[in-house]
Amino acid sequence: MVRVEKLLEQMRQRPAGWRFEEVERVLTANGFELKNQRGSDRMYKHDASGVRVFLSWHGSGRVDSSYVKRAVKAIEQSQRIP
Repeated sequence: MVRVEKLLEQMRQRPAGWRFEEVERVLTANGFELKNQRGSDRMYKHDASGVRVFLSWHGSGRVDSSYVKRAVKAIEQSQRIP
């Protein structure tokens, strides 16, 4: 779990250049599950809080920084809700 926390902190500081697998690993380690997929768009949901986040993967291997920022924000929101 320490590795995932370290990744999350690095994503907060530098949201550009992350691989899709890394962002997905941080989301799933924080309680998010893949709920829906349509083409390259994937929706992850945190069941306890109801927070959702969308990621788009286009085969380049890297996730756009705007999606990383949204993922970090969704994780923070899910941790605030009891």
